[in-house]
Amino acid sequence: MIARNPSRPGDAQACRDHLLWQRPGGPFVSFFTNRYAALRRRQWTIEQGATEVVIVAVWLKELSRIYDAFAIARVLGLEKVDNPDLFLDEVLIHGEISADSYRILAMFRGIQPTVDIALCVHKMNMMVEVPGDFIVGVQVRTFICTRRLPDLTVKLGDEIYMHTGRSDDAKLFPLVLSMANLAYFYEINAAGTVITCPSAGLGWRIEAFVQWRS
Repeated sequence: MIARNPSRPGDAQACRDHLLWQRPGGPFVSFFTNRYAALRRRQWTIEQGATEVVIVAVWLKELSRIYDAFAIARVLGLEKVDNPDLFLDEVLIHGEISADSYRILAMFRGIQPTVDIALCVHKMNMMVEVPGDFIVGVQVRTFICTRRLPDLTVKLGDEIYMHTGRSDDAKLFPLVLSMANLAYFYEINAAGTVITCPSAGLGWRIEAFVQWRS
């Protein structure tokens, strides 16, 4: 993925143009660190008349030249615009994410309304929203509470394999947690990849510990 003009300096004017959609040919690509923020931007884009929208899930860990869009908007005085929430949880990537970096994990295409689906990893069942286009052809169903929902766990794993060339649970689990908007800690040490997920709710708390060896 590459910005329209990756060689343009990322100065204040370039930031302003990008955040206000005032001028094409900027050096940034926008991503969101919160799933719901991405869905909000998707809906806003559709309401502006877009007929083709894609949400791209990208592995941002250890990627350089990442900037906080909301912090930039405040410095530039853009928090007074009609919709300041558009900048929440948004990050700007300067330049590009090269294809050979294998950072693209999944792509959610389409403008159909979002639907609830199930994702199940390591005995954790989660309900998340995805564009309705993404569930086409999915036959597996999983009960969450009293609802029988399409289970996209296998399809999501296949997406990661298609884009990275690897069946990688150490990428699948963080992606699922991110889609469910659950916080987690990711660490690589001598033992392998360790992911700790503390999930808090009304009167309950779960500690999930997952480990893979590379």
